[in-house]
Parts: sequence; C-alpha cells; structure tokens
Amino acid sequence: METGAPAVPPPWVAQLFEDLDSRVGATVKATLQPVERQIQSLEEQLKELRTTFDGECTVAAQQVGRGSYGGRQRAAGRN
Repeated sequence: METGAPAVPPPWVAQLFEDLDSRVGATVKATLQPVERQIQSLEEQLKELRTTFDGECTVAAQQVGRGSYGGRQRAAGRN
C-alpha cells in the first residue's frame, strides 16, 4: 500500500452506501411519524389545559377579591 495517496473506493461501494443511506432515512422517517403526531397531540392537550387552568385561576382570583370564595369554603367546611 502506498502512503500519501488517498484511498478511493470502487464505485459500487459508493452506490452501496447511497442505497443504505436512503433506506435508513426512509426507516427513520417512518418510525418518527407516529412520535411526531403524538407530540403534536400532547402539545394541543397542554394548550387546552393551560387555557382551562388560566380561566379557573382568573375566576378564583375574582371570587377572592369579592370575598365570596372564602365564604363558600367556610360554608362547605373546608376552612
């Protein structure tokens, strides 16, 4: 083997790696699609929960400001 000269693989080796790269890419893409859909669904659910939670916090803050929230808790025996 000579030193200093870069090794150049035969063309069939390059084709082999190109085919392998293509198949691996397709497999990874197919595998990740359900995961991406699940992530999107979870993000939508999180957005809905945050909207609901923010609304409940706003209502609770308004009730505390009027004094009715604490009164209802005492009436229910929670305090």
